[in-house]
Amino acid sequence: MTILRTLTNRTTIIAGLLLLCAGAPGVLSAAPLDAESFLNLPDEQAREQVGRLTPEEINDLISALRLHVRRSNPDLDRFYLAMEHLESMRATEIAQKRVDRLALAFACMFALIVAFQGWIFIDQRRLTRRLAEKETSPARGSQRDEIYRGE
Repeated sequence: MTILRTLTNRTTIIAGLLLLCAGAPGVLSAAPLDAESFLNLPDEQAREQVGRLTPEEINDLISALRLHVRRSNPDLDRFYLAMEHLESMRATEIAQKRVDRLALAFACMFALIVAFQGWIFIDQRRLTRRLAEKETSPARGSQRDEIYRGE
């Protein structure tokens, strides 16, 4: 019974320590930026703050900035939507150009490999013809080849 209580106490302590450690980064990090304070920061400090944010905090900041700007100009959402769409189209165009260049590079490499393989086959045929001519020539046929035996 005492062993069971000891194990339960230990698991409770370990679980508490794990929860404390898991919550510690959130407790120790700086308070999240709101939209107005972020917009009032100088450029250098704003870049430093954005560099320190986690992806979740960045998403929260983007949402807060959109809410802040939407209050002053309700039509700005259309502008953001259009800009996002145009940026994605531009990124797609750039990616398509990269894919086209990569396909061209693959086609060039394939053509070079095929050309090299063709040259090898042609050169092999030429060499086999030369060897066949040498073997069938009458001067060569009467002589016997000597094999060097290392003596």
